[in-house]
Amino acid sequence: MSFLNQRQEEELKKSVIQYLTPLLKSETTNKENENGALLNDELLNQLTTKLLDVSYTDYETKYKNTLPSNYLEKKWSTVLKLQKKIVDLENEVAAKSGIITDLKKLNLSNDINSFSASASNSTDNNNNGADIKINWAPSKVKNVLKLYNSSITSIAIHPLKPIVASASNDGMITIWNILDLSQPELIIRNAHTRTINTIVKYYKVQRYT
Repeated sequence: MSFLNQRQEEELKKSVIQYLTPLLKSETTNKENENGALLNDELLNQLTTKLLDVSYTDYETKYKNTLPSNYLEKKWSTVLKLQKKIVDLENEVAAKSGIITDLKKLNLSNDINSFSASASNSTDNNNNGADIKINWAPSKVKNVLKLYNSSITSIAIHPLKPIVASASNDGMITIWNILDLSQPELIIRNAHTRTINTIVKYYKVQRYT
């Protein structure tokens, strides 16, 4: 039972003939190779008759120019590329599934010992350190800062002091003291007329130096 439709099956047969033609059809006029050339031509004619139910002469007239050059090789190369891409995607899915599994375990566990054991196992099984970062993520959100009416686009942390700056796409910047998150330290509502993409060196403001 063929898995190809009629058009695909015909393309496959024509591509096989196209691929074998330069291998079987001899162009030489050397008398020593004359018998071999005739034999190859006969094999090619039989192959064409078997696959397309036409002689090779009719094939050259009706079908030869209906396919791009090197059609079978190009199809085969495409299959190999797709196979490699499938393998890469399967590996990526497996890695993501592992991360999701770790996150589920993390959310269900409140024991710090399970944290350490999970991180230790990740270190033994994976050298890239990605799982360790996931395993040490907080299991629950400790504080939620409700201030913005639009999405936050950038966050910067002071390198020395417990200060965090956040910015939004409406151009507002807010300075937070990590030790006291009840109210922001400073709000700059019109810091920019457009979306703030990055906060750079905000800690040089005199108030926090």
